[in-house]
Amino acid sequence: MKDDSHLIERKQDSVELFKGKFLHAVRDTVTLTDGGSATREFVVHPGAVVILPFLDEQTIVLIRNRRYTVGEILIEVPAGTLEKGELPMNCAGRELQEETGYLAGRIKPIGSFFASPGILTEKMYIFAAYDLEKTRTALEADG
Repeated sequence: MKDDSHLIERKQDSVELFKGKFLHAVRDTVTLTDGGSATREFVVHPGAVVILPFLDEQTIVLIRNRRYTVGEILIEVPAGTLEKGELPMNCAGRELQEETGYLAGRIKPIGSFFASPGILTEKMYIFAAYDLEKTRTALEADG
């Protein structure tokens, strides 16, 4: 495997800009690959899951979600934030049940990606859920 560590900026210092219940923003001073320095501001996030719940081969369960931040009601796949120490697969099962009322007989990892790596540390884990059984939702307030 090729060593690309020389292409990555190195943190010199970090300052917490804001820390609330859901939002944690920081400003890091970094050493650039050419030896210069710069600042990087970003939001620290624990990660999240996205679930594709298959009712059958052609039907995916979607949810309606009121999103204050964009001032709209959106049609979304079930998703949610990892709790401290929680495994992504466990989070996927929990969020699926909370948001849709379905329990999955099988959950399969599909992959992962960074949602917006220029400004956010959030890594999204994608799962497919199969063999769904309807129970009750346990909706939480929009975060």
